[in-house]
Amino acid sequence: MNVEIDLQPCQIVCLENGSDRLYAEVIQVVRSRQVAWVRPLVLVKACPTSTDEAFQVACDLRQGSDLLWPIGGFRLALDVEVIPLFAEMNAAPVENAASSPASKQLRTFIEQLWQARHQTSS
Repeated sequence: MNVEIDLQPCQIVCLENGSDRLYAEVIQVVRSRQVAWVRPLVLVKACPTSTDEAFQVACDLRQGSDLLWPIGGFRLALDVEVIPLFAEMNAAPVENAASSPASKQLRTFIEQLWQARHQTSS
């Protein structure tokens, strides 16, 4: 995604890779380097049994590591897509994402997204 958006702290943004989405909160934007410091919140996947664009929480990342990512990869998240996810996350207990399978899922998502980004730019 190469559309320039004006990111601001506290906004919720989305990174997409195929049917997977990572929602994160913007902490800081470093315009000189064209990167954003974000706090991952949730990784979601499309529901395979749903005929509409329904998504389910794959892992809660609120207790995990922050991320620096190029600004051009993000899009602003819509309220209607994140509010149901936040409600689902708040209904479940929070795991320690740093020592759970959530950190591995986030790492795998980021690696796949990074590879896809570089394959399209080559």
